[in-house]
Amino acid sequence: MKITFVNPVLGGDFSALDIAITTLATIVNKKGTHKAAILDFTFRRKQWRRLLREHIARHRPDAIGFSVNSLYLQFIKEISKEVKRISPKTKVLYGGYHASVHPEELFNLSYCDVLVVGDADDTICKILDSLNSPDELARISGVWIKAKGKETRNPGHFFSDLDSLPYLDWSLWKDLDKYFYFLGMLYQIGTRGCTYNCTFCESCGIKKAIPGRYFRSMSPKRLAEELAWQWNKYQNKGLKLIQLFDQIPTMDREWLKEFCKEYKKAADTKKQKYSMFSRVDHLDEEKIRLLSDSGCEILRLGVESGNEKIRNLIMNKQLSTQKVREVFRLTKKYGIRTTAYFILGAPGESKATLRQTLSLAKEIKSDRSVFFVFKPFTDESKELVIKEGGKINLRKSKTANNISFDAVIDYPGLSSRHVEMFQAKAYSQTLPRRIGVILRKQNLKYLINFFRYVLRGLALGMDFKYLITYYHVYGFDIVHY
Repeated sequence: MKITFVNPVLGGDFSALDIAITTLATIVNKKGTHKAAILDFTFRRKQWRRLLREHIARHRPDAIGFSVNSLYLQFIKEISKEVKRISPKTKVLYGGYHASVHPEELFNLSYCDVLVVGDADDTICKILDSLNSPDELARISGVWIKAKGKETRNPGHFFSDLDSLPYLDWSLWKDLDKYFYFLGMLYQIGTRGCTYNCTFCESCGIKKAIPGRYFRSMSPKRLAEELAWQWNKYQNKGLKLIQLFDQIPTMDREWLKEFCKEYKKAADTKKQKYSMFSRVDHLDEEKIRLLSDSGCEILRLGVESGNEKIRNLIMNKQLSTQKVREVFRLTKKYGIRTTAYFILGAPGESKATLRQTLSLAKEIKSDRSVFFVFKPFTDESKELVIKEGGKINLRKSKTANNISFDAVIDYPGLSSRHVEMFQAKAYSQTLPRRIGVILRKQNLKYLINFFRYVLRGLALGMDFKYLITYYHVYGFDIVHY
């Protein structure tokens, strides 16, 4: 069997190489019985129909697979329809977060042939083995199918043996050189899941939908060795940083200590740097010192709001403003750069709380401040919007495919348009400091690199807003410094 996994990014966001489909495609190819490919539209989104048609004609895949999330659902539906129009016999497979949290929605689509809830790391090859045998498919964990006049809905599971996974094969991404130019990064994950219940995060739903332990971790040694292996493979091909996409990798102190120790053994930490997400409330001086000593270049931290009521009661972060101040002070002390993430327009937001958020962003002086726009993708967040008197703009919400721009909720006294205008204001007041720092280091080189970056992106049909934003998040000191 031949399967093509599609990265369905048609909206202009080029910030993520999908780890899920890379993992599954790597597993399929390593097993040797079947063949997997990845079809990515990110840098050729205006030609996606032609590319899809040419790919199907050339490779004749038996199946097209998607890791479905809420952001890209509209694109996935459109691509799936086109697959069936071009090649009606090609099977369409759905998995991922949205498939696990909202399975009925996808299962009822006429072009969905196989739905998989939960993880498929240990079942994807079995699914391909049985793709043309409904009776066998119906016995596989997590598989939902319609066949012979009946429906099968098998409960899914979480895969826990992360050490058994093969090293990710990023060479499956044909435009990897472009990702290196525009982002400079490869992505990796060593832990899966989260123990927290932030109301804006889809992990709330998947924990309820799938039985078993949601948070799982790879051994620190295994993770460190793969990071070093990826560095050695790609460091001369444009790789500048490895981004760990784990949600809460700094939660367990002993795990973190062991990872830092093993990474120092496996890699040249002066050159082979990594970036890591963390929760602010997980960090203290010992952990920050460990991270700094082991080559952690950037910590990415969710502050979310400058207002404690919104941050803690609405978003369920349980994080004090004083702790935020302390952690950002410590990162500066130990030379770790930071990206601070904020969310504008959450339930309970007002013009006054927006000002509090900008004030805190300016106070902590993160190396990068990113201002997302709140989107109600979870049931919890939708309930909070209603509770706080908000009204979701259904027309705008239907086309929402990102969290970077485009507010979709109007609150009493705070319109979606005002949130968008405040976002522009927030960037205009935080970016000049960052630009000033780099200009002192780069002088005119900054302007040359900036214009080259934007012009190359526009030539590829990329979105101007993303190019401007991502250059100032990644381009300065990851890609072109």
